[in-house]
Amino acid sequence: MRSKMTVDVIQEATIKLLSTSDLETVTTKDIADLAGVSVGSLYQFFNNKEEIASSLVFCLMDRTIGVASALLEVRSSLEFHVFAKEVADHVVDSFAENFAAWRESLQMLLREDKVSIVLSYASEALSALCDSMHAKFGGFINIDRAEYEEVIRSSSSFLRMELIQFGVPHDRSALKSKFQQQILKNFEWDAARNIAKIQNG
Repeated sequence: MRSKMTVDVIQEATIKLLSTSDLETVTTKDIADLAGVSVGSLYQFFNNKEEIASSLVFCLMDRTIGVASALLEVRSSLEFHVFAKEVADHVVDSFAENFAAWRESLQMLLREDKVSIVLSYASEALSALCDSMHAKFGGFINIDRAEYEEVIRSSSSFLRMELIQFGVPHDRSALKSKFQQQILKNFEWDAARNIAKIQNG
């Protein structure tokens, strides 16, 4: 538990530093100082700052999936279009606020030819979320359980390409709305059909 907490604070410190500096100018001492750990402790978990940067995409991914999972657990009456909006809002904010960390981490993994590892990790991490979504929304969307992971990946790819192409949006509301609509489209959600279902109990 303590080792995970140390890794978490190191990653969080790196994310914060990358919001104002690029990886080339950030040092392991900078990271350790902001994390409140010794450089020696940092090297117990990471060989260098590049390795820390590579790990950030997994940290940020876990964070995003965790928020979506929490929404499903705490909102008993949540409707799918509302869920899609809240997920879209959180994901766009996360990408925008941590854009430098996402970009640096993904670029590092691309250079190391480790994209397949990211995809495999994402697929595994999404499986529990997909099960929860199927249990909650299975009767209100028009695709099978087997298709869930593919459409979630498609939605994520859509947002990633939007941010890579246009960078951090100054007005996030338009991108949030666009991403919500993409999620609904991918899940073949029919508003009129589902409102009727809800009204008819």
